[in-house]
Amino acid sequence: MIKSFRIILIVVAIVLSVCNVVVSDFLINRNKIIKGVYFYDFHLGGKTREQCKVFLKQKTESLLQKPVCLIINNNEKITLFPRNIDIHLDINKITSDAYLVGRGKNKIENIILRYKILRQKRYLDVIEYVKYNKKKLKQLMEFLNNKISTAPRNADFKIENGNVVIVPSMEGQKLDENKFQVLFNKTLFKENNRKFIIPVEKIKPALPTETAKAMQIEKRISSFSTAFDPDKPERVNNIIIGVEKLNKLIIAPGEVFSFNEMLGPRSYEMGYQKAPAYINKEVKMEVGGGICQVSSTLYNLVLKTDLKVIERTPHSRPVDYVVLGLDATVYYDEIDFKFKNNTNHYLLLHAQIIEGQKILMEFYGSKDMNIPEIRIVSQIVEKIPPGIKIKRKGDVEQGEIYIEKGKPGYRVRVWKIIENKREVEKEFLHEDVYHPVETIVYVPSAKGNK
Repeated sequence: MIKSFRIILIVVAIVLSVCNVVVSDFLINRNKIIKGVYFYDFHLGGKTREQCKVFLKQKTESLLQKPVCLIINNNEKITLFPRNIDIHLDINKITSDAYLVGRGKNKIENIILRYKILRQKRYLDVIEYVKYNKKKLKQLMEFLNNKISTAPRNADFKIENGNVVIVPSMEGQKLDENKFQVLFNKTLFKENNRKFIIPVEKIKPALPTETAKAMQIEKRISSFSTAFDPDKPERVNNIIIGVEKLNKLIIAPGEVFSFNEMLGPRSYEMGYQKAPAYINKEVKMEVGGGICQVSSTLYNLVLKTDLKVIERTPHSRPVDYVVLGLDATVYYDEIDFKFKNNTNHYLLLHAQIIEGQKILMEFYGSKDMNIPEIRIVSQIVEKIPPGIKIKRKGDVEQGEIYIEKGKPGYRVRVWKIIENKREVEKEFLHEDVYHPVETIVYVPSAKGNK
């Protein structure tokens, strides 16, 4: 009982002592900012509001005119004068907020807070009171960011003599705007050492080296090529754009690839030009003409890799760069070519133009992948003769005719022959019909040639 009473007396004594200290300070500094309140390193305690304003003006006015040295990570230095971004210090708000510290509605909380501040300094947050010209601050941020920012670099797969070499990734960086403002505000009120290293925020690459290695892309799995006429510059241009967009494409296990989604619209804005293309069974000049050779080359590569074809459409008429039945036409937003990586491994598509007249496509994957020997067999089951169409033409002389020879159509069946060790499987893929091109006989117009 006596022990408990003693403890109570000690606690009461401590409380009375604290109250005495706080109350004494309050009485002495009744209309003043309580001791222990600071703005930066400037002690505002013990000053009236008017004294505080005069004090802050004297201390900061000259400092806001002095330059600050900004150091870029490569030791390049930039001198910045605060006046260049119209810096203004809100002294009235600092004074008001400093005076209100320890003057809340709850008297007990005020006593506790005042006691804490007497023992441990209370700093006002500098950033709340430093005002800038927002437009000029934004321009400064952009200028600094352009100086120090670097884009992250993904890990890259480089093919050297048929071998896969991983080029390491690299982090990028940009200006850390929040940290910059904090450091800048603090440096503004230093008498000396008015400099700091510009803070940067690291940017992780989308494909870091570790992730690239984990994909286990190690060897060539399959390849296929087609030839094109190098003397058709517009068509060649379109082919090159398509091949470049596909090169180094990584397809994850289970992922469905869409040719149209990958390449996007074929337009002048994307660099495509007009070249011949099949449109509604006729040859017309179309922006992006020739891109179907890219999709057809990829289709054959997919077949040789034994991947699952989701969507594929033949041309309306035969093409000359692949065997009948092995083409895949595309038309943005209408006709697509899709396939699924139905393996358990990542695939890297390596696509390039070789010898100025060939598209070469290769899939690279894991050493653990065992792709069987695959042959694609195309069989013509019907040859469809072209029809004959008579057209009158004014420049054909009376008694003469001019014949534009047509081309036959075909009905074709395609099989996939899979040779795996001693077993041979034959899988029917599809049957395609290619429409014939009519033979046109031009005869004189009804009125003759006058």
